[in-house]
Amino acid sequence: MIRWCRQNDRPWKLVYAVRSRQRTAYYEELNAVGHEFLQFHIDDEAGEVLNVTMALDDLASDEQVYCCGPAPLMTAVANATSDRPAGSVHFEWFNAGSVSPASSGQNSDMTLELRRSNITLEVPGHQSILEAIEAAGIDHPFSCREGACATCETKVLEGAIDHRDFVLSEEQRSKGDAMMICVSRAADGHLVLDL
Repeated sequence: MIRWCRQNDRPWKLVYAVRSRQRTAYYEELNAVGHEFLQFHIDDEAGEVLNVTMALDDLASDEQVYCCGPAPLMTAVANATSDRPAGSVHFEWFNAGSVSPASSGQNSDMTLELRRSNITLEVPGHQSILEAIEAAGIDHPFSCREGACATCETKVLEGAIDHRDFVLSEEQRSKGDAMMICVSRAADGHLVLDL
């Protein structure tokens, strides 16, 4: 994300909280990119965890917040940003936690139309959409397979979505035009995707 911001001349700031200096991944690489835009908070050196409210205090209303980390940090950021405009705060969980997104609904069979590929697939309840398109020989980006990273986000052209991810906001879900195909399914048994 930092590289993209730099290439597109967009302002950025990274607040990096870590328990100890020994656990600081990419320290040298980040400093080389632009230490003037970095704020490192090292718990054992500071004697306390990051004060998230203070770290986010100077944000303008049109700025976006992206957060990745363990659950206590994510919860603190969610609480500190609860008054920000809808869609301006984004979370990428290290993992989806103990509750699987697939446990939120029934895994019924569905029909999947891939518009650009001109393929129709029957997806059984035990198979994810991502697994079905992989089996059909279609290459699509993915990472976590838990609905926690947004790498597999796919445009939905038709159909109602049973969202089971951890990344889309309620506003994004209500639009019904995108889904995480690693975990989410068709709400009514049929979807048309832009694949």
